This record gives sequence, structure tokens and C-alpha cells, in this order.
Amino acid sequence: GVLSVLLGGAGSAQAQNLVTNGSFEFTAFAGTFRTLPAGNGFLTGWTIGGGGIDHINDSYWLAADGVRSIDLNALSAGSVSQTIATQVGATYNVSFAMAGNPNSGPTLKTLQLAFGGSTQNFQFDITGRSRPSNMGWTTFSQNFVATSTSTTISFTSLTTGSSGPALDRVHVELVN
Repeated sequence: GVLSVLLGGAGSAQAQNLVTNGSFEFTAFAGTFRTLPAGNGFLTGWTIGGGGIDHINDSYWLAADGVRSIDLNALSAGSVSQTIATQVGATYNVSFAMAGNPNSGPTLKTLQLAFGGSTQNFQFDITGRSRPSNMGWTTFSQNFVATSTSTTISFTSLTTGSSGPALDRVHVELVN
């Protein structure tokens, strides 16, 4: 009937996510968070760089999606990156949820999103935010055109100190 037609069409609205482990859910761990240094391979699908990252469980703060997220700063600014297959000249939409570790550091948390050779900076103000329940996750979105058959997407903290931008729900999809 009508219900099955409506439900059948609902799934097609969500395009395939080209990123592996976009919500950092793969690989469970005990405790509130764990620090992962540059080069650590524990975060499935992602390469960790810079000063490392903190992999956060929802007992520390609530994730935007699922039960895990990341703080892009371990003791200093870090990064995560992943290379995906792309089509030259095609447009891709990158969306992600961003908040900020409210524990310390600057009020304004900044990250840089890179898609191939293109970059865009995003900021999140932690004023009035507290962990774990009031993170204020905000979804940002940016379109990029691929210039190669494989493209590296990366998120790099531009925030000093040990409390950086929080990242979750990374989604990359082909627009056209």
C-alpha cells in the first residue's frame, strides 16, 4: 500500500557516505576517553596526525551521533584524515557535526576542513556550554569539486592547548 511506497522511498533520500567510520563508532573502549597519538592506527578508517586526538565516550560528553566522538586536540592541536575514491570534476558535499571541548582553552574553537587542495575554516563558540549534556553540536556543510580519482579529506585543529574542536558525524556524498 501507500505506507510501503513511502517507506521504500525514505531510504533513498540518504546518499551513501563515502567516509569509513564517520561517527568514530568502530572499536569500543573502556573509560571516558583515550588519547591517540599521531600515527596510532586504532581509529578505524582514519589517520591521526599533529599532536594527536582524544577519542571520547558518551560518559565524558554526549556524541552528536552514536556514543563516540573526537576532540581534535590531545595535548596540542591534532588532525584526522582519510582518503576516498572520487570522480574528477564531480561535486561532493562534506557535512559534519562540530562542538568544542568546554573544559579549558580559548572560547572559540577552530578547525580546518581540507578536501584535496581546497580548505575551509569553521568555528564553534563554547560560551554557555558544559559537558556532558550541553555540547551544542552544530552541523556544518561544504561543497567541493574533486580534482583527482582519490581525494584526502582532513580535519585539523587550529586551536591551541588541550581542549579543541569536537568532531562527529562526518559524511561525504556525491552531489553530481
